[in-house]
Amino acid sequence: MLFVLLLTIKLDKEREKVRLSAKTITLQKKFLRAILVQILTPFLVLILPLFYVGPSILLDYYNQTFNDICIITMSLHGLFATIVMLVIHEPYRKYCSKFLCRSSKVTIRSDHFYIVSTQNESKV
Repeated sequence: MLFVLLLTIKLDKEREKVRLSAKTITLQKKFLRAILVQILTPFLVLILPLFYVGPSILLDYYNQTFNDICIITMSLHGLFATIVMLVIHEPYRKYCSKFLCRSSKVTIRSDHFYIVSTQNESKV
């Protein structure tokens, strides 16, 4: 959070000194929003379960179900952070959509059945 705040202040000061195009300013704002979301995701995934864990420890309250949910949520923060990164950054999003939405072509040749994809060819 501090990083994003300092970066925003620095970029605002630089904008006053140097004339930047509207496209550059738009790209900088877009980048800052993406970084902020990318920082907030693990922060929220790790902090929200602590709102239960902290008081439950202090109040000596034990609930196995809630404890398990908190541990699972906290252990999945890397997965959540990766998914958010792939969604919010356009180059990653484009590559993943191209990679995941790839269609295979089915071709029949004389006596063999082939599944042809863009990566490799397998003989069945």
